[in-house]
Amino acid sequence: MGLFNYLFKNNESAKLAELLWLKKVEASVNELSLLSGLSYSTTHEELQRMKSLNLVKMQRKGKATLYSSALVEAEANVVASIFEKTKGHSKQTFSFDDFNMPLLGDFSELQGEKVEAEELLVKAVKLSKKNSSLLRALPLLFKKMGDGLESYQLAYWSKRYDANKEMGFVLDLTGQLTKNKKYSENFTRVCQ
Repeated sequence: MGLFNYLFKNNESAKLAELLWLKKVEASVNELSLLSGLSYSTTHEELQRMKSLNLVKMQRKGKATLYSSALVEAEANVVASIFEKTKGHSKQTFSFDDFNMPLLGDFSELQGEKVEAEELLVKAVKLSKKNSSLLRALPLLFKKMGDGLESYQLAYWSKRYDANKEMGFVLDLTGQLTKNKKYSENFTRVCQ
């Protein structure tokens, strides 16, 4: 634990490192801020520090500046080992198959691939525009995933898949059906 604490000032810095080095996310400062839960300025400062140490690289795509890992495979393996030993395990991943909902139909876009709950939900919300059965089942899916959902992750993936309006609608609907304020709070965060 000592090495981990030395390498990362706080849990948030570790979260940012995990996104870049383990999950191989390529994203802007704003997107990394949403995903990590850090403020924009803290994320920017941390990325500049990482860049000065050649730990991340910058790439311009259109108007956006994207950051990604600059670690070689051997370094990434060492980092993965440190994370595994100190944090125990990564966030749980799911595939649509895990929820055993065969009556909804075959959604090849959601089958097989394991992703974090928030990304899976956003993909399902996006697909629900084409399938009313899936739309009706989404509040149940949200409920099944429970309290582990993180609003900043929902906001990030909603933006990434251009599904803010749809996600806001489903969160609001889920909040009304379950009478749970948590979903309404997430609705506000996602629709910002």
